[in-house]
Amino acid sequence: MVTILAIDDKQDNLITISALIKNAMPTCRVITALTGVDGMAKAVSEQPDTILLDISMPGMDGFEVCKRLKSDPTTDPIPIIMVTAMKTDAKSRIRGMELGADAFVSKPIDQGELIAQIKVMLRIKAAEDQLRMEKGNLEIQVLDKTEELRITERKLQAFMESATDGFVILNSENVILKMNHSAMKLFAINAGEIIGQSVGQLIPNWSDSGFIDKLETIRKTGYPLYIDDIAFHIEGDELFVCVKIFRVEDGIGIIITDITKHKRAEQKICVLNEELENRVVERTRQLELANRELKDFAYIVSHDLKAPLRAVNQLATWIVRDYANVLDTTGKEQLNLLINRVQRMGSLINGILQYSRAGRVNENPREVNLHKLLSNIIQALSAPASIQIKIENNLPAVFIDQTRIEQLFQNLISNSIKFMDKPDGLIHIACDENSEYWQFSVADNGPGIAEKHFERIFQLFSTLQSRDDMESTGIGLTVVKKIVDIYGGKIWVESELGKGTTFYFTLPKTLAISEVAASDSNA
Repeated sequence: MVTILAIDDKQDNLITISALIKNAMPTCRVITALTGVDGMAKAVSEQPDTILLDISMPGMDGFEVCKRLKSDPTTDPIPIIMVTAMKTDAKSRIRGMELGADAFVSKPIDQGELIAQIKVMLRIKAAEDQLRMEKGNLEIQVLDKTEELRITERKLQAFMESATDGFVILNSENVILKMNHSAMKLFAINAGEIIGQSVGQLIPNWSDSGFIDKLETIRKTGYPLYIDDIAFHIEGDELFVCVKIFRVEDGIGIIITDITKHKRAEQKICVLNEELENRVVERTRQLELANRELKDFAYIVSHDLKAPLRAVNQLATWIVRDYANVLDTTGKEQLNLLINRVQRMGSLINGILQYSRAGRVNENPREVNLHKLLSNIIQALSAPASIQIKIENNLPAVFIDQTRIEQLFQNLISNSIKFMDKPDGLIHIACDENSEYWQFSVADNGPGIAEKHFERIFQLFSTLQSRDDMESTGIGLTVVKKIVDIYGGKIWVESELGKGTTFYFTLPKTLAISEVAASDSNA
């Protein structure tokens, strides 16, 4: 009965490997080990026919396990198939081969590839066992040099043919001795056309840039060489490869990885990026034009609307004043209502202009002492004596446009003052520092806001009370949110009806202006 030892630190992987082997080889016996130490002990005691060894394991990884197994005469003859992370992991394969690994499979494990490799290793081991039996002495520790070379050649050939990368072996004169199927397919040649030829015939431009000198340096020093992005043409098609070159006794081994698909993908990405950049430039130009038109429109609307509003307001005021003795109570109430509506319309126009300017003012960042700024804002707002405004802790100095940050805090604090319904009003302003941003809060003990309105209050023209009950444009919090958005921050509200409201907002310490704001400010 054939015995396979699977070593992997993950139980799920061992279950999967066992199932794959049992499904294809029902009579095969599979034993498992979760650690390298346990795996080496079972290799000695069970003497399996083949070992499946995962490279990535904590503590003792697969490379160390392979090294120790191959240094032990009792386990050295056992073929080892190493499990790598991906098919193109040439570095791991080379290191494993140097430590004595016989073959490789890649994750996720393909059943067909796994079974094919196991069968190849079983044939190799059977051949090795037969050789030892023919010698008639199981205690022989060193094979005859000819037989050893033959076995090594078979192992190398099996490894080369199982690899998806191209493999080429050169002799001491840089003549091609061996080439696997993947390499022949890549270069569109067969073995008869290239074996015995100089390596310069494989890729002509390899002979340039001192490539032959580099081969001699590798032979002398033993240090491998990695060459990225070699371009050449095969039958009119442009191909790209990366190459790993290393010493093999007196010769040279070359691993060739086809990266043509990746290079073509990169080229397509470059073209797409260029097209995208052109589109961005055009859209930016269109946005700048639209911003200029919007700005002009806002000022035109402001001028054309404010002038007649002022006239109506003045006329109504004159009527109330000059005809006070003629008008009855109802007439006076109607005229006062007209004056209030005109003033509300004027406030609404000013609010719209304020909102439109929030993202278009020329950015003039400078260091602003927020503690000092808040003190000035509080003094300017002149809150009623019944409302106490308190700054909880020292606020930071930030690098920001002073007009915007002043407008932000002024709108939040004036909101708390305007809607305060308690005889003893309290407003608290605080700041907490994070590694990436500052978090500010403006809290009051006012009427509070129902949770269903949390999103609505930041929408343009949105008010929670009738404008006849509480004069408000519904723009102040919208301006606050726009300013916070410009600086890449976040704003949210926490509130409970009857107990008060807290507005939180963050400002990144980098205070990077968003692309939209930057383009607006250039308009």
